[in-house]
Amino acid sequence: EYSKYLHEYADNFGLYSFIRFEHEVDRIERIPGQRQQWRLKVKRVNGDADWHEEVFDRIAICSGTHQVRSMPNFAGVKSFKGQIKHMQDVKRFDEFKDKRVCVVGGGEAASDMALAASKHGKRAFISIRRDHGYLVSRYQYGPGQPSDLQTTRVRNSIPSVFGFIQIVIRMIFEKVFQIYFCAIYSRKNERTVEKNQK
Repeated sequence: EYSKYLHEYADNFGLYSFIRFEHEVDRIERIPGQRQQWRLKVKRVNGDADWHEEVFDRIAICSGTHQVRSMPNFAGVKSFKGQIKHMQDVKRFDEFKDKRVCVVGGGEAASDMALAASKHGKRAFISIRRDHGYLVSRYQYGPGQPSDLQTTRVRNSIPSVFGFIQIVIRMIFEKVFQIYFCAIYSRKNERTVEKNQK
């Protein structure tokens, strides 16, 4: 679902022309001068092309938190009779069938695994740190209105000095935002259904 969303987002906003997949970055260095620029040494992974350099104004390092797996080490791990798997090793959710599954962690990947375990497993548990925070329902505003509709730059940029006015502005904005995006989502689904029926 998440991967499908990213592909649709990139396709809708024409981002694919700015993305180069399967490229390896060997070196990043700052270019001295008036403008802050960066020189990258890159090459295509599955090709015969030589290394070449490109210059960019900004760099974001987004290698992902699961590139190098982190496995918990706890007392009694060697005597545990069940299976201990990293999420990278879970290829099919039917592996959870008739099993009691404990998901360790509270990030996005752990949340996905917990949801899958609750749907496909016998029972599902989540183990998180004591001071982790809150578990928020994905659809706390009803079907089709995910909680992350509330996490918008506009909503969170209203100065708190406005007090009551801020609350009213946020309430109005949230309602308009929900109606607008739910309408777009509904229309997109209708077009998809019509296309599949043809």
